[in-house]
Amino acid sequence: MALSVIGSALPVFAEADAAVQSLDDKEDELVIGSTRDIAPGEQEAYYCIMSLSVWEPLISADNDGNIQPCLATSWESNEDATEWTFHLRDDVAFHDGEPFNADAVLANLDRHKIASGMSSIQYAYNFDNTYPNFVKAEKVDDYTVKMTFSESYPMLVENMVNYGSPMYSPKNFNEDGSFNGLAQGTGAYKLSEHQADEYILLTRNEDYYGEKAHVKNIRIKVIPDAATKVSAMDAEEIMGVTDLGAIFPAGAEKLLADGEERFAVTDAKALVTHYAIFNGSKEPFNDVRVRQAVSMAINRDEIVNDLYAGFGGVPTVNILNFSSPYAKDFEVIYDVEKAKELIKEALGDKEYTIDIVTSTSMANRYPYKEEAELMQGWLEEIGLHSNIQLYEGATYGEIKSAGNYGISLGTRGLSTQDPYTQLSMFLSSEASMNTTDCLGYSNPEADELLKNVRSEIDADKRTEMYDRLQEIGTEDLPVAPIMNVQNYVLYNQKVVKNYQATNEGVDLPAIQWVE
Repeated sequence: MALSVIGSALPVFAEADAAVQSLDDKEDELVIGSTRDIAPGEQEAYYCIMSLSVWEPLISADNDGNIQPCLATSWESNEDATEWTFHLRDDVAFHDGEPFNADAVLANLDRHKIASGMSSIQYAYNFDNTYPNFVKAEKVDDYTVKMTFSESYPMLVENMVNYGSPMYSPKNFNEDGSFNGLAQGTGAYKLSEHQADEYILLTRNEDYYGEKAHVKNIRIKVIPDAATKVSAMDAEEIMGVTDLGAIFPAGAEKLLADGEERFAVTDAKALVTHYAIFNGSKEPFNDVRVRQAVSMAINRDEIVNDLYAGFGGVPTVNILNFSSPYAKDFEVIYDVEKAKELIKEALGDKEYTIDIVTSTSMANRYPYKEEAELMQGWLEEIGLHSNIQLYEGATYGEIKSAGNYGISLGTRGLSTQDPYTQLSMFLSSEASMNTTDCLGYSNPEADELLKNVRSEIDADKRTEMYDRLQEIGTEDLPVAPIMNVQNYVLYNQKVVKNYQATNEGVDLPAIQWVE
């Protein structure tokens, strides 16, 4: 990646200032920045994003998508994958002192059912999607849980990764599944304070069962404005940034160029893809030829190289994120003349003026206004007129659900390691986006594949089915994928080290003071 080239052109670590103390002596907090509040609170399905290391799942995955144990140490299923048994850690306690055990897992599954559909800034919190055809969960012993399903589900473990199996103290919920105070997880950091849209304060969990976090306190300040965040880094009011889209590429470039060797970057594959989302419920995007034409007119290389300085992502036309082991490579076609032919074939002499819309919050995290301006020019070149509109969050949602737009710029993520979650989001006739974004998409072949793929025991057949679903996505284009996100984070390397990007933020427990 170009990011790695930029990083390697600079010293990765600089000699420490003498004033920076060792870990044992340093009691001050580390202050970093985020564009948005990544711990929205009691009415958020997860309370906070996973990368804060406050809560942990039963099953996790590394940055390369390799599944690994977390609160569950091992698991097995019967031959037809209708019964799954999970063995749990026996040395874990929640931040409020409650033990983590089989009873806690059952309580969290009950909460997941009760609160299914609860809103989230991250991923859908839907019990039936995570545990399809669920029959029951039962306690085998204090550290063993068995789940039973009415149909085979060989991909259960993949679907439980990270946001599929979050665990909180059984005393942490109200009857409706909302939180009754600060999130009480099992992670390396405790959530000490949270002032909505202002800051998050994390304190090291001294009783953590694994390797302890190195920095005692981390304060994450919410700084929505891109320029303000760059100024705060330059003034050393914050020592790094976290979250996806934490800093604009232009701002990162400026700091890296002018930073007197203070700053460095790290990167990791993110689970998020950028899309141009079509309102396929009405003309002109109810015609697949128009959607194909727009996709061919998008100069993805220009977006990545100019707007993201070459290190914000990887161009793609696949709706499935590149971090999935099932993801296929497809040729990214940029062909303006072919796009013009398709538009002429589909629309004849009809003229259309459509709105390109996005939210102000997304425009604070990514250069979406500039991207919309590029897209406006590309559409004009192939014969489509457009206006650009930015809306605040609630209004943005209302505009999309009412169908009062043509193209929406946004992101969607791969919440688990089961590709079904992302493929069904766009390709299912019953997908929620047909309501929330007026996709207006339906394909009987895709519906049939989605209906059967989750219960297919044969791994080779399942792969073939997922391959075909990806092919349908590139042919029908209910959305035009633009790029897979490469999460890059900037930090002050004279103050901290081991500041490693993850697929959604930073590995906070690994951060250390420069001694």
